[in-house]
Amino acid sequence: MSHQSGQSETAITLIKQALNISPNQLNYLHNLANILKESGQFEEVVQVYRQVIQLQPGSAETYNNLGVSLHKLNQFQSAAQAYYDAIELNSEYDQAYSNLAATLIKLKQLDKAIDACLKAIEISADNFTVYCNLGNIYKEQGKFEEAIKSYQQALSIQPNIAEVHSNLGDVFKESNRLDEAIQAYQRAIDIHPNIAQVYSNMGSILYEKLVELGSGSDFHTLGVASLMEPSYLRESIQHYQQAIKIDPDCSAEIYNNLGVVLGRERELDQSAQAYQTALRINPEHAEAHYNLGTLLLLQGNFGNGWAHYEWRWKCSKFPSRKPNFLQPTWNGSNLNGKSILVWTEQGVGDQTMFASMFHSLLQMDVRIIVECPKRLISLFNRSFPISCIPKNNSASQRLLDPAIDYQSSIGSLAQWLLPDEESFPKGPSYLKACADKTGELRDEYQRLAMGKLLIGISWKSVNKDIGKPKSTSLIEWKDLLSQKDCFFINLQYGDV
Repeated sequence: MSHQSGQSETAITLIKQALNISPNQLNYLHNLANILKESGQFEEVVQVYRQVIQLQPGSAETYNNLGVSLHKLNQFQSAAQAYYDAIELNSEYDQAYSNLAATLIKLKQLDKAIDACLKAIEISADNFTVYCNLGNIYKEQGKFEEAIKSYQQALSIQPNIAEVHSNLGDVFKESNRLDEAIQAYQRAIDIHPNIAQVYSNMGSILYEKLVELGSGSDFHTLGVASLMEPSYLRESIQHYQQAIKIDPDCSAEIYNNLGVVLGRERELDQSAQAYQTALRINPEHAEAHYNLGTLLLLQGNFGNGWAHYEWRWKCSKFPSRKPNFLQPTWNGSNLNGKSILVWTEQGVGDQTMFASMFHSLLQMDVRIIVECPKRLISLFNRSFPISCIPKNNSASQRLLDPAIDYQSSIGSLAQWLLPDEESFPKGPSYLKACADKTGELRDEYQRLAMGKLLIGISWKSVNKDIGKPKSTSLIEWKDLLSQKDCFFINLQYGDV
């Protein structure tokens, strides 16, 4: 009666008093375990079930219940053993196999977890939890088709579970089946409209859909991308904002993603605010620092922009990695009479852009050694009084010379050399083409052009993250390319 009226502690006390009189009463012990579980006192629950096992060692159900309690205490190895003991007593105990699978997932023993799931399904084909666990395992293993089938099977048993629809959306997203991912996330929202993470996932997938539309030449041809872009942007923003409305203290990642989409919508001040909020939640969020840095640079706030831009090295998707050079990193100190190793980063376009700072660096009377791709060595040597060493997979011994005073990535020079707009180099082109090759190419193209005006064109970036705003389609150049007195030269390289 005490338990039924909500007085759990009183009920626990009374049962313990009864057990002092009759310590081997199994009914008392099971009742005590149930009340302790409801109170979250799992350490005591474990003790009670171990006592029950001593009195009744042949109960598979007790071993299973012991495993559940040990799992709650994060004692996964002991929990797994309890489930194995239950299965040894009853090889057709589907719930024990199901619970074992969940624990093996925690132990990262995924293949064994799959075996446990399949055995549970063999015993009972309509076990919703098992199909969910199986989907989670396949998802973690990157077996997306198997994960999709498992989640869909789970939903055929219980169709109104928002979490499973959301997980299904995640796997569709990983499989680049974006339309199906949108449908799955929307179904999750329809079922449970107050889960912030699902709105965030929807915001992310809508943005990816925008990128997908923009990368297809067919959409450019039809003019569809430009029509649909504002819609996808607005919907993406709205879903991120709804996630934040539900949980204002949500993850920094959601605010960072909102900042990205607001930036794409050219709402730069709001974008900056989103990044700053992300950093208040998590001051170590590298992507938010990097994104804020690029935004501040775009706005001309170079001092703060370059500082945040330095976080690029900690971003998971940043295309370059820091080499382990021996020299200390240059901190902006006087370089007169010193030497500095500058190593390139990112793509060729970034490397040639940042090379504009070599002139400012040379004004300090410093010896510059540049590690760069082999194809840039002749260009840099023609353009600057510097020494160049080809970039290889392993650092050249010449770069490990302790006599070199400092080292720096080429992009990191900017925080010291370009603190404001006035510090940017002004004047003629800083890169010098090879006169002989230029002459040969000009003569060849003029011969082919037969007196027409020579025009070089570049129209596409292959960068999947930022390439769309920098790209166009040749279809859109149709009228210009049809000019009879012009000769157009493809300046692209690689597969376009």
